[in-house]
Amino acid sequence: IAVSRCEITDSLYLYLIGPYSYRLNLHNHTFDFTTVFLKSQGLKTQNTTYIKHFSINDYWVGGYYYALYHWNGFDYKKIEPFPYFSDNSRIGRIVKVTKGGSGKIWILIETTSQTFQIVQGEI
Repeated sequence: IAVSRCEITDSLYLYLIGPYSYRLNLHNHTFDFTTVFLKSQGLKTQNTTYIKHFSINDYWVGGYYYALYHWNGFDYKKIEPFPYFSDNSRIGRIVKVTKGGSGKIWILIETTSQTFQIVQGEI
């Protein structure tokens, strides 16, 4: 679950991530939610277990088997930290996504039960 508030439009966004992922939009202090099924925006919801939210147009949805997607405000882009791993790989998981002050992304990846790797990059 992640929560975001837009001060300009006075809107609240609630993200629910799992096998069926949704964004609930709440506008102007009413209790009328608009529901957006994230799969309809292109998110592959299979194996998604968490969200790392930086802003309304910059958040990451991930899970097991290197399933990592970045929302850039327009669409979901699949991020493959290791391009040689196929989608059918049954090992490993992305543990944490962090963004530094310069905008660099740091990803902690568990490749086996006792092996972790850190990947750095920019989007």
